[in-house]
Amino acid sequence: MIAFVSVLEIGLLVFCVCELLASTAYPKMQRQIFYLAFAFSFVWSTLKFAYGPDIITYIPLYRTIESPLGILSQWGQTTFESGFSLFTSLCKFSGLSFWAYTAVISTLYFVAIFLLLRKVSFYPTIALTILLSLDSNLYLKEFRQCLAVTFFIFAILLFSNRKYFWSLLCFVVCSTMHHSAIYIIFVTALLYGLSNIRTDGRSYAVLALMLIILAAIPWGILTSSIKVNLMTISDRTIQSLFEHLTVTSNGFQKIVIIYLALICALAYYLQPERGSRTLHWMMWTVVFVIVLLSDYWFLLNRIRSYFLPFLVVYTSSVLDYKRVQHPTISMSPIPRQVFGLLLLVFVAFDALYSVPQSLKRQKYPTDDISLIVGVNKQNEELLTEKKMRRAIKYWENDFKAAN
Repeated sequence: MIAFVSVLEIGLLVFCVCELLASTAYPKMQRQIFYLAFAFSFVWSTLKFAYGPDIITYIPLYRTIESPLGILSQWGQTTFESGFSLFTSLCKFSGLSFWAYTAVISTLYFVAIFLLLRKVSFYPTIALTILLSLDSNLYLKEFRQCLAVTFFIFAILLFSNRKYFWSLLCFVVCSTMHHSAIYIIFVTALLYGLSNIRTDGRSYAVLALMLIILAAIPWGILTSSIKVNLMTISDRTIQSLFEHLTVTSNGFQKIVIIYLALICALAYYLQPERGSRTLHWMMWTVVFVIVLLSDYWFLLNRIRSYFLPFLVVYTSSVLDYKRVQHPTISMSPIPRQVFGLLLLVFVAFDALYSVPQSLKRQKYPTDDISLIVGVNKQNEELLTEKKMRRAIKYWENDFKAAN
């Protein structure tokens, strides 16, 4: 049995090798390889049919969803986020099948990341591979958050183009797709405001110490023992926040290697060209320590999905800027090469070992290859019910055994 994600990652690795062989001396060829890799990723991801264990939630919802007017009449009181419920209802009452509904979600996400990744000029295919590999659960399984991330990307891109009304509209839509978006938008607005404040090094040092202390505090234990009753926050939102803070890591997370390598690479290439570098390394050391102390990987994975696309673009831009604009700066290219090699090895390990082994351990696998190709209306219902039964068995057996 072959894992769906493994095929995607192996295909992308092939395109990465082609891009590396083309090198930066042939930018047009690199761009063509990127377009081919993107088309392959989009088509393969969109062709999925009844994929993943979360279909036990989404398929019944799609079958029983109320009309758009019904959703609007009980806005804020729907089982799932009202914006997501309205989107689902519009697709259902437009006559779309469940597969077409998932295809619309995939298309919106890939349009968003294409608009973002086309800004990358330094190995764009590798950037695409990193993004799709690290966040495969988002666009393959997590429909609500996928839509939230999609509109978040649209909002940021529109804001950067000074189209503030449409950006605000996308932020509003984003906040109605998944509860996590509310916190992310708040943090984004806070960071944007802080970026315009100029202060001294002592203030940054105090802030760094506060962040380290906050990262070490067991917030899950504290929040679970506090009775929260806020008129402006629904009970479901509060429950979602508690769940994210109380689910912690039950073992080593291999993604932490990528986080730490990324921190080291950015810290090295963002060194100031003049003046003291002490404050620079102190700030990046704080980020390094925060990542090491944090145990809330479920929460971090939620946050990661919003910022990872921008982080990939930003990192690529930093490396390209140092290479093109400042070729005389006495910085070795070795950290950049080691970081790129580490990321590709991570993807290869994930595709050839980690994902297949995870699928092999499952008694009721839900992440195997499942495509709409060859499925007609007569056997679609039968295949859907079969996948639903397997997903139920997965949650009852495999999920409980793993947790």
